[in-house]
Amino acid sequence: MAVESQTSSFQKECEDLVTEEQRLETLSQQIGQGLAPFAELENMIAKLNRPGTDFVKTRSFSDMLKTLDWCLEDLGRYVCV
Repeated sequence: MAVESQTSSFQKECEDLVTEEQRLETLSQQIGQGLAPFAELENMIAKLNRPGTDFVKTRSFSDMLKTLDWCLEDLGRYVCV
């Protein structure tokens, strides 16, 4: 019976570890989604530091402004009023 008890205990621990792994994976994905605006902002800063003379006239600049709007809206969700 000791082997059966140990096996059951080991199985329960394994199940608990799988559950914890799934919880942590979900949390990791949520954190990644929350950091997405910051990654976009870093890309924008890099582009703005080397824009060129006609950068503001390009489609890229217009797209960047749309992305900036999205980032600001997303970050606004975390601001406490």
